[in-house]
Amino acid sequence: MAFTIRLESTAAADRLWAVLTDFPGHERLVPATTIQTDPGTPRVGWEFTATTGRGAAAVPDRMLLTVWEPPVRFRLVKLGPVLTGWVDVSVTMAGPGSCLTWTEEVRPRAFPRALQPVVDATAERAYRRVLASFVAAAEQATPETQGNS
Repeated sequence: MAFTIRLESTAAADRLWAVLTDFPGHERLVPATTIQTDPGTPRVGWEFTATTGRGAAAVPDRMLLTVWEPPVRFRLVKLGPVLTGWVDVSVTMAGPGSCLTWTEEVRPRAFPRALQPVVDATAERAYRRVLASFVAAAEQATPETQGNS
């Protein structure tokens, strides 16, 4: 089952897009996470791995970019080994600012399907906090301080 988070921002849509798609820059905004990316710029077929945690408790989240429609939408498929599912992200103009819509389905391979509602509720709370930090970063960013995306 998927969950959707919608957040409005005072940042322009292109600025929010730049923060969201600076995948190596996610290390600054997602607690205890390191990012390894394919070389080059994001495009369909490009992969990255976000590893959250340390040591034996580290959870790698390997993702493949399957839709890339700058500056409005991208979609990732989670390839495992621990997590499967997908993420669909869109950024739209909303008055002078923007709106982020993040829809995600995350399925831990080792969890029984009966526990999926607990996984969804926990993931939604965690992602809402993290996405709020992305919005805040976009609102504080200037063109000179944005990462390359």
